[in-house]
Parts: sequence; structure tokens; C-alpha cells
Amino acid sequence: MQNVNDCRTRQMRIQKTIEEFPITGIIIANEWDLDGNATDVVIYADDEEVYWVKKGPIQDLLNAIKKRVRIIGKSAKLANGRKQIDIKSFNVIEDTDQGNQNLFFNLLG
Repeated sequence: MQNVNDCRTRQMRIQKTIEEFPITGIIIANEWDLDGNATDVVIYADDEEVYWVKKGPIQDLLNAIKKRVRIIGKSAKLANGRKQIDIKSFNVIEDTDQGNQNLFFNLLG
């Protein structure tokens, strides 16, 4: 028989809130294969949040690594605080402040 507290804990872990809105940010590689090729990405958004991509055009996103993008999708905040996004569409946008973007990537290494 399952403990009531175990059931509540499980529900809290999967609880999330869902919002749909545009975000802008930079696509950064998050996982790599054994050959060093990026296989997954995250979005470092202008609102200083990190969005983990749950669904989306992953190959197109991989081709846009280190580029500034505007994304439309549904964002979910999981119970652990992590934000993930189901991307409906995205487009690369021009960065008018190239110096700040270069500084950002220099800080990343």
C-alpha cells in the first residue's frame, strides 16, 4: 500500500504552471555526443531565465547556436523551479549591441 505522503510528494514534483509568451535570448549548446557535436540546447533569455527545450525544431536550433532569437512557445515552470519550453516558432534576430554579445561569449569561455 502506498503512503499518502509519497503520493503528495510525487504530485509536487510534476506540478507545473504553463504560460505562452514570446521570449528573446541566446541559444547555447547543452549536451554533446561522443564526437563533441551539440545534441541539445537551452535558451539563455533576456529575463535572466534559462529555458530547457522540451519540444521544438531541434536541428534548426542546433544550427542557431550562439545566435540571438525570438521564440514563441509555451513555457512551463516545473515544481523543481526549472523552466522548459515547447517551441512553436522561432527566428534569429539581429543584435544591435554586438559588443555585449561578444562579451557574453568571452565570459562563457
